[in-house]
Amino acid sequence: MSDEISISEIRQEVDSILKSEHFRNSDKLSRFLDYICAKQVEGTASELNEYLLGLEVFGRKAGFSPSEDSIVRVRAHELRRRLREYYAGEGQASRIRIALPKRHYIPEFTRVKEAPPEGVPTGAPDKNPAPASQAAGANVLEPAHPKPEAPPMRGIEKARELYAFYADLLGELNERDPQLTLINLSNPKVMFSFACSTPSAPAYLGRPSVSITPQLAKHLPANTNDVALPFATSKPLYHFLHSTDDEYTGMGEAVCAFHLGRLLQILDRPVHITQARFLTWDKASRDNLIILGLPVMNAWTEANLAQPNFRFVSACWHNTQPRSGEEETYQCELEGGSVQRGFTDYGIIFMQPLPNGNRVLLLAAASSYGTLGLGEFFCNPDRMQPVCETLRMKSKDMKVPSAYEILVRVRIKDNLPIETSVVAVR
Repeated sequence: MSDEISISEIRQEVDSILKSEHFRNSDKLSRFLDYICAKQVEGTASELNEYLLGLEVFGRKAGFSPSEDSIVRVRAHELRRRLREYYAGEGQASRIRIALPKRHYIPEFTRVKEAPPEGVPTGAPDKNPAPASQAAGANVLEPAHPKPEAPPMRGIEKARELYAFYADLLGELNERDPQLTLINLSNPKVMFSFACSTPSAPAYLGRPSVSITPQLAKHLPANTNDVALPFATSKPLYHFLHSTDDEYTGMGEAVCAFHLGRLLQILDRPVHITQARFLTWDKASRDNLIILGLPVMNAWTEANLAQPNFRFVSACWHNTQPRSGEEETYQCELEGGSVQRGFTDYGIIFMQPLPNGNRVLLLAAASSYGTLGLGEFFCNPDRMQPVCETLRMKSKDMKVPSAYEILVRVRIKDNLPIETSVVAVR
C-alpha cells in the first residue's frame, strides 16, 4: 500500500464501490471486498488465505476443504471482473483504484495521477497539448497527450464479441450469486484385460477377475503389459478380464472437455472439471453442470435428469415425438460395412434448467468420438450461431428457451469426427 494514500481515502473508495450499481445488490461480493481491504488497512493482510476467507466471509464450517469447495476462487474471479467494470464505468473518475491481483487475496491500492492546474508551468512547452476533455484537475493515468485513435480490437476482445451469443445458449450468469461451471467426464463400465503367469484368477486392484480362454485371447489386441512382463517369453501367459466403472473416461470426452474449457475461458466464466462419479445434488445445487457422455454412463444423470425427446437405446436414437420431416429412429451404423470407410454416429446437445435456477448441459453421442464431434460443433461459433437463431425463431418471445435439444449427425473416420450436421432442433 502506498504511503501517499491515507486510510480515510481507502475507506471512502471502498464505500463508493459498495454503493455502486455493480456491488449494491451483491452482499457476498461486498463483504468480500470490505473484509480484504480492512485486513490490508489493519496490517494483517498476510493472514488472508482461501481457508480463512471461506470461514469468515462465505460462512463455511470449520474443516471445509478449499480443494473440494471452490467458493473463494469463484468469488475472487467475479470480484476482479466487477472491479474492472466499475472503473471502466461509474468509477472512471476515482482517484484511488483498488485491484485484486490474480491468484492472490491481498488487495492493491494505487493513486491515479492528477493533471496539473491550468496555467501552471511544467517545464518545456508541450508540443502535444492535452485536449479539452483533459481540462485542469481531470484525473489521468498518464501524462496528457492527444487522444490517439482507438487501437484495433485485440484477439480476446474480438473473440468475446464473436462468442457473445453463447450467453443466450448457456444462460446469463446470476449476477447476484455467480456459479462455477462444472464439467463432468463420464465413467462408463469397461472391461480391462491383463495377463499373469498363474492360471488362477487374481484380484486386480481389489476387484474380482474372470479368466479368458486361450481361443478368445488370440482375438484380443496385444496387451502392452504382456510383452513387458519379465516372464513373458519363459512361461505361458494366462489372460483375465476385470470390470471397472471408475478408472476410465473416453478420449473423445477428454478432448471435448478441453474445447469446452477454452470456450468458457473466452466467455470469462469460471470452470472446473471432475469425474461424473463424484457428482451429487449438493454440487448440482451450487454449480452449473456440463455432462459428457450418455446418461447410462453417469449414474447421477440417469437417475435425476429429465428424459430428452431423443433417447438412445441399442445403438439407435429413438425420436419419441417425431415432427414433420423427422424420422422415428436414427441408426448408428458402419459405412460400407467397414470401420475403415467410416462410421455414422448421432448425438444430442440437451439443455435442461434445474429447479434452483442452475442449468445442466448434456453432450452425448453413442461413441466417445461422436461426443467429441458434438463438443467441436458446440464450441464453433460459426456452426452454433445459426442454431441459436433457429431456437429464437421457434420461441414465441424470440428468445433462446432455457430448455432445448439439438440432434446432430457425426461422421467419424479413423476415430476422428470429420463432418457434423444438424438433424433436428427442439
